[in-house]
Amino acid sequence: MNQMYREGNSSVKPDTITYNVVINAYAKSGGKGAAQEAEHLLQRMHMMYDQGDLSVKPNVVTYGAVIDAFAKSMERNAAARADALLANMVALHQSDQVRHSDLRPNTYVFNTVINAWAKSKERGAAAKAEEMLVAMDRLHASGFPAAARAERVLHNMVNRLRNHGGNDVKPTTINFNTVLDAWAKSGEGEAAAERAEAILEWMDRLNKSGNTDVKPDTITFNAVIDAWARSGCKRGPQRAEQILNHMDELYQGGNIDVKPDTYTYNTLINALAKSGDGGSAARAEEILSIMEQRYSAGDKSFKPNTRSHTSVIDAWAKSGEQGAAMRAEAILTNLRNLYENTKDPDIKPNVYTANAVMNACAFTKHDVDREEALEMAFRVFEWLDSQPDIKPDAYTFTIMLSVCANLIPKEDAPCVLRAQRCCLRSAASLDMLMIMSFGSLSSPSTSLSITSLLVLELKRRLKTFLSHGHVPWLTIGSRGTTATTTGRPATVVIASKAIWG
Repeated sequence: MNQMYREGNSSVKPDTITYNVVINAYAKSGGKGAAQEAEHLLQRMHMMYDQGDLSVKPNVVTYGAVIDAFAKSMERNAAARADALLANMVALHQSDQVRHSDLRPNTYVFNTVINAWAKSKERGAAAKAEEMLVAMDRLHASGFPAAARAERVLHNMVNRLRNHGGNDVKPTTINFNTVLDAWAKSGEGEAAAERAEAILEWMDRLNKSGNTDVKPDTITFNAVIDAWARSGCKRGPQRAEQILNHMDELYQGGNIDVKPDTYTYNTLINALAKSGDGGSAARAEEILSIMEQRYSAGDKSFKPNTRSHTSVIDAWAKSGEQGAAMRAEAILTNLRNLYENTKDPDIKPNVYTANAVMNACAFTKHDVDREEALEMAFRVFEWLDSQPDIKPDAYTFTIMLSVCANLIPKEDAPCVLRAQRCCLRSAASLDMLMIMSFGSLSSPSTSLSITSLLVLELKRRLKTFLSHGHVPWLTIGSRGTTATTTGRPATVVIASKAIWG
């Protein structure tokens, strides 16, 4: 079109709409380099406009499309680039609010930058996302000088339908929830949880001051509870439960928008499971009982699912309490019976459930429990391996090796042979397998014990996987040696990994 226009065909002159369509196409493509091409077109529009071509003036749609292109690109520094473009928009608009009234950022633009930061893995991304919320609120509240207000009213009359009555930069609950989710998943521990709770309080103040577009809902509270669950701090579970109780009080008082649900309770159970503190496992099981009671009373929102039960089992596994493995198996048995009676897919035990029970067995700390925990681990493994539609995974075998290391007496050869059969039965089908060090079980004599043979056989199978490219990041070999599979120093990976991460 540019070529045709330069050759004298004035009817095909590209204008702002033309450029916007092309830039939007780049944004939607998500291709490599698309964001840079979109920004290049924006720069060309600015250059042409500065040279006097008023028909190609960039507007909020132009910037929104370029920002969207960077947000979709997932490239390094994409969020920072989107942020810089937004800052340029704000600067241009504030430099001349009449001339650049069409560059005032709207909700879509802010939302796109917020999402770019929320998805970014850069340190401080959650704080950047929150800064966008503050900027939105400030821009909405700041108003305009009198002359600019008058012209803005005119623009609003023309664009009222498109811009929903002019509230085009007013933050909404969705914006806040996006930032809360970013904080919850930021990995910044207690500080992230405190920021999430502060944002919840901010939302409440805005709503009480008359901003009906911002009202905490179930998703809001769930995100704050999740932030505390992931915080890793001592008071995390207690604070998570206090927030859930506050939700329930609000709901019982008539606020149906904040009704706790299965996800709320599962998140609290997960917080208790992660803490490993004394009494946390018992409290997690009590929470599960509350869910069951409310569900049985007819409230489907509280329906416990497989994850509810698995998280409680995980809480027992991490508790280190006497009888923990027995409680874990009892919960699995109850879940199996429930599923057999109802065939409800929401409560069907899966490999994670079985792994959690075996993990509880593997790290049994009390001598009085060890023999029963050993039998239980094999019992659960054999149940899992007998299922037609669920099978042991990499962590199953890893956990069973931990069972061998921690619970099998060195002289108990028959038991070790049984472990060998369990661990090797399905190993050839795995895509990944991590193995723990068995140095404590290896015989100091030159003759290999049965346990050592088990470990060597598993290592042999792992080397086979490595040679086929299944686990390129893992090297297996004796400490201080070079692995034949990769030529790198050997690495032994400890297997006792949390079930849910």
